[in-house]
Amino acid sequence: MTLANAHSKSYAALSVVVLLAVATAFVAGMSLTTSPCYTDGYMNSDSAMFQIIGKAWAEGHLPYADVWDSKGPFIFWINALGYRLTGSALGIFLLQLLNMWAVALIAWRWMTRVYGPKTGLGVALTGVLALGWNYDMGNTIAEYTLVPILLSCRCVWQWCCGADRGRWRHPARYAVAYGVAVALSLLSRLTNCVGVCIAVACIMVALAYHR
Repeated sequence: MTLANAHSKSYAALSVVVLLAVATAFVAGMSLTTSPCYTDGYMNSDSAMFQIIGKAWAEGHLPYADVWDSKGPFIFWINALGYRLTGSALGIFLLQLLNMWAVALIAWRWMTRVYGPKTGLGVALTGVLALGWNYDMGNTIAEYTLVPILLSCRCVWQWCCGADRGRWRHPARYAVAYGVAVALSLLSRLTNCVGVCIAVACIMVALAYHR
């Protein structure tokens, strides 16, 4: 192993740790309804209803039959899983943390391809922190669909890079990412995947034209 490769791997490992630390700090500071840093219980938001239904589901009650809200079942399942893990909102917090870390890692890998290691890390961190403008106390529907939607955007970008060089073939594995993003949106809120659907439609037209 050369010195340059060793330095590159060390920097990558450090970046992963930094992203985990930032994701943890972000969720701990911004998720007012689930973070152990807040004890007052900010239960005047959508998260309160999601937790009530999730907890009820974890205790054996059925969503839409025993407890009701108009949202799709995916957000209730996340909250139910959190309560099954720890018996409290701490479980939801841990799931949020893992989710945000995954978002940060995907953004970092993507931005590193575009800008290089150092700038890519900075752009990824900026993107994560920018989510604070629309985080709305945490434990929201949009939060849990970020991973498949971001992966779908990465796939669209990757395909566009190839198409720009005349390589129009679309890998089948990209369609899996689109499908997961749309499926989870159907199970929560369909408008979350509007951008993915528009991108897929444009790709279909381009592939048909260059067939």
